[in-house]
Amino acid sequence: MGRVVSRVRLMLWGFYTFGPVLLLALGVSIAHWRGCRLDEGSVHPCLVLGVDLGGALYTMGMMGWIMLITVPTGLLVGALVGGAALVRRAWNRKNS
Repeated sequence: MGRVVSRVRLMLWGFYTFGPVLLLALGVSIAHWRGCRLDEGSVHPCLVLGVDLGGALYTMGMMGWIMLITVPTGLLVGALVGGAALVRRAWNRKNS
């Protein structure tokens, strides 16, 4: 059970830290693939398989701003938790 909880925590950390980066990359890739304009100024129409994804692509493009917060804080939390785990492991080996 403990390993499952650890994996879920790791996945949540990864989604928080790198999710906005992946969404931004996906949005830019789709816009480039379809030859659509994607910028921070406004929503531009972009038809993909007959569906206008302009609003969704604009939102994905705005993830670039959110990642300015999530990436540094996520990496900091990851470093702190990882360091604490290493200290705890060393402590447990010393006292065993």
